[in-house]
Amino acid sequence: MWGLFPIYFVATKHVSALELLSHRILWSVPFGFLILAFIFAARRIKLSALGILQFVGPTLQFACGLYYGETFTRAHAFCFGFIWLGVGVFAFDAIRAQKHQDQAVSH
Repeated sequence: MWGLFPIYFVATKHVSALELLSHRILWSVPFGFLILAFIFAARRIKLSALGILQFVGPTLQFACGLYYGETFTRAHAFCFGFIWLGVGVFAFDAIRAQKHQDQAVSH
């Protein structure tokens, strides 16, 4: 993917092809391991829980952006509010469904 961008060639013109290739091979191992770990973990939890967890990463990035002075407009607040409103509705429904399931099992 990076090879498609002209800035990549400018930024790496002082680096040898062998060094670029070795870095790609070297860094593909830990990232490949992380991807496989995510796949195996995702198969072991409910997809609803995985969906909620997918909001954690972007939210932490958002918080870091605010901490480091990123601008936050009303439009950002509006969009972010609706995203988390959806997560809240989803979580509320999941909790409600779990309570109904627990009541049905206990009776």
